[in-house]
Amino acid sequence: MEKRLNLRFNLNRESDRRAWEYLRNQSVSMNKAVISAINSCIDHELQSDKEQALIDRIAEAVRTELHSAPAFTLSQLLQPQAIPLQQAENISEEDQSEAEENILDFWDSF
Repeated sequence: MEKRLNLRFNLNRESDRRAWEYLRNQSVSMNKAVISAINSCIDHELQSDKEQALIDRIAEAVRTELHSAPAFTLSQLLQPQAIPLQQAENISEEDQSEAEENILDFWDSF
């Protein structure tokens, strides 16, 4: 079974003109080009919906975990943790420099 669809392009409108030029320059028939373009749009929309659903599930999981975790104040989170003297002596300058860079990168993210 076949279905027919007629399209009109108003070449005075940029979007119509771009679509017409695209179809006209295809190496396959206009019919196949239109079908391919529509299917690509559908696939992209379905993929976007799946990605958004995943983002929503991740956000909900994070919310749930944060809700069940003990509450911390901002000052508690930002307060440096004391390192026992024995451990502090064992930290190399390279590790300390890397830790400082990580802290600065973290602050730059704000």
